Amino acid sequence: MRIETQVIDGDYRIEDEEVFVRLFCRSGEKNIIAYDRDFRPYFYALPSEESDGAEDLEKKISDQSFSDDDGEHIPLLDTEVVEKIVGHEARKAVKVYTNIPANVPKLKNGVWDLPETERCREFDIPFYRRYLIDKRIRPGKTVEVSGEEADSDEYDIAIEIDDINPDVDEKDQEYVTMAFDLEVYQDKIIMASMKSEGFEKVLSLSEVDRPFVESVEDEEELLERFIEIIQDRDVDILTGYNTDEFDFSVLRDAAERNNVTLSLGRDGERMKFNRRGRFSAARLKGRAHLDLYPFVDHVLSPGMEAENLDLDSVAEELLGENKDDLSWEEMKESWEEQEDLEKFADYCLKDSDLALRLSEEIVPQVMELSKIVGTIPFDTCRLTYGQLTENFLLREAFERDMIAPNRPSRSKRSDRRNEGAYAGGFVYTPESGLHENIALFDFRSLYPTVMVAHNISPDTLNLDNCSDRFTLEDFEYDFCQDEQGFFPELIEGLVEERYEIKSEMKDADKDSAEYQSLYNRQQAEKILANSFYGYLGYNGARWYSRECAEATTYMGRKYIEDTIETAEDLGLEVVYGDTDSVFLKGDNIRERMDGFLDEVNDELPEFMELEFEGFFRRGLFTSTESGEGAKKKYALIDEDGEMKITGFEQVRRDWSPIAKETQKKVLQAVLEDDVDRAVEVVEDTIEELQSGEVPVEKLKIYTTLTKPPEEYGSTAPHVEAAKKAKKKGDEIKPESTITYVITSGGGTISDRARLLKYADSYDSEYYVDNQVLPVAMRVLKVFGYTEDQLKGKGKQSGLDRFS
Repeated sequence: MRIETQVIDGDYRIEDEEVFVRLFCRSGEKNIIAYDRDFRPYFYALPSEESDGAEDLEKKISDQSFSDDDGEHIPLLDTEVVEKIVGHEARKAVKVYTNIPANVPKLKNGVWDLPETERCREFDIPFYRRYLIDKRIRPGKTVEVSGEEADSDEYDIAIEIDDINPDVDEKDQEYVTMAFDLEVYQDKIIMASMKSEGFEKVLSLSEVDRPFVESVEDEEELLERFIEIIQDRDVDILTGYNTDEFDFSVLRDAAERNNVTLSLGRDGERMKFNRRGRFSAARLKGRAHLDLYPFVDHVLSPGMEAENLDLDSVAEELLGENKDDLSWEEMKESWEEQEDLEKFADYCLKDSDLALRLSEEIVPQVMELSKIVGTIPFDTCRLTYGQLTENFLLREAFERDMIAPNRPSRSKRSDRRNEGAYAGGFVYTPESGLHENIALFDFRSLYPTVMVAHNISPDTLNLDNCSDRFTLEDFEYDFCQDEQGFFPELIEGLVEERYEIKSEMKDADKDSAEYQSLYNRQQAEKILANSFYGYLGYNGARWYSRECAEATTYMGRKYIEDTIETAEDLGLEVVYGDTDSVFLKGDNIRERMDGFLDEVNDELPEFMELEFEGFFRRGLFTSTESGEGAKKKYALIDEDGEMKITGFEQVRRDWSPIAKETQKKVLQAVLEDDVDRAVEVVEDTIEELQSGEVPVEKLKIYTTLTKPPEEYGSTAPHVEAAKKAKKKGDEIKPESTITYVITSGGGTISDRARLLKYADSYDSEYYVDNQVLPVAMRVLKVFGYTEDQLKGKGKQSGLDRFS
């Protein structure tokens, strides 16, 4: 039979010392499982100078009998000589096959010990990823699977694979997505909410007068119903927020307590935790468990303003909506007294509702990245920028018959770290104060386009045979220009396709599914293209190249400096410059912008371009303690009154809401050219604090614990607040975000730090002196104000130079 389908998950199984691959697929409304029993684990061995070439090495390997450290025989199934690209040259290598993935590293050790072997490669690629790469399967993209139909009770179709064709037209596929959330009291699950399109449910240990609530007798029945609902609704994607670290950890403990098997996989297979560095990830075979938190943390957070990445903060920024206003103390009291449980159930369901709506924003981006990078969605949502880039490179290397470098050893990574930092982007120091009518320009994808323009790539670095070299004045290395390198080729493809997609978006209805699909695709390509430069300088990268990363920033600095010089030659005033952006002002700046752009772009290499980013009627650039203009700290206001704020405390998590709100109001007033109003904002806030009118909620400060509180030697406020909470019975884990308030009373600041839920007062002087005044002074010191003046203890002077 033949069927077109989309792979959403994959793994392998071992029977009788033989491995076979399982692919979990979806085609329309049909669930499909496909088995491939013919794919074998392998790695490459490169011949050394002591051998007579790859053919000689192959014979040596074939004639050997290999054993592991315990003397157990390691099967050698087959060998073959293949031609591959290694680094920048074509070489012959021996492809060595064994029976199961666990034997690859063992057999590699034996082969590498042979004097005829220079080194072994690609022994460290997980087997199911190896399969997806070699079969050119991109999860989420349509493939044609052909083979003999097999029997299956759990799946609509089971296939024994004969062939997979990835070169078919892509078809749209709808997935059943469900979000869930748990509420826990005294280590017991008391409510579990689930939300999907057209379905909502809260399982509760108590009766609650809500139509969506189903009461259960005990925790055991709650678990069984939770499993049953997921199975009955045939969920493809199970999602939530921080479900790896919290919800599934809680489910696992509850299941062990109640002797319940968490049979959440599509075929009833139990949930398992995959270890990923310091953390674990809950894997459901046949369904994609997509925890939204790691994707937000690794991929989205650099472009977000939220200082805290909890569900409430992320939902507020991405959806414009918050969780229900119910504190833990209120929830605990509600449950203990068995009163107002309707509000409790609403709160529980709202968490699943927010997670589901976040998934509608985030999961399509995860799926698009899966299609490009080639990893299953389960992996994609948990990988860092560098890991996503490396998986993309492994796949593209295979397509070009390249053998990938190995991961660096621990000592190699240490050596790379010890090389020290290289120079980063160029910054032009601004003159502090207010500036009028500012035009902002920036380079289109500066570092990616620099790499393409100058063919900067590990495989073009310092080649012996080269007729055209790009040399850098300050360094003793060069990049060959004879043929396009691996990295520039990939970057050019991503950047060009992204701009083609953005062109298509202009003709699409912004509210349409087509527009959203195009947006998600170009976002995925932007994420990847922008990650290449950072990846090259990452000490754990397979394709590490300090020279490439260093050359990229060097040329980036050169182009921004040249741009500034061109602006000054044309009589424009440079307000500020930073890495890939330049802020200009001058007489008739609007009329002169096009001429400036033409002048710069005419001198740039092909593929590089400076673009007009926006016009701002006013901008504030603040100063350092020494009085000179501060880098990366400014605020702009456009012609519609929208502010663009960079580097101020109002986007940092370690400042209270009252401080950030005050600073934002001060910036707004200053950018509206009303400094007097800005001063009034500060004075009014101080008065409200001192009179006790500010809600405690506005005084909370966030800090994340990196280890259990008892392991800290310091007495920092957040540590002491956590220790006090633990004594009250709170569970405080490593990586917990501590939300605390400095309360009134005697003792040190740390003595008076309490978690928000335990804070019934606040120290007004602390918040005036350590929160409000510092953030206000970041802005108002430019105009000559002092803290004493803002507190009403002196007269302001020195404003005439800004009038």
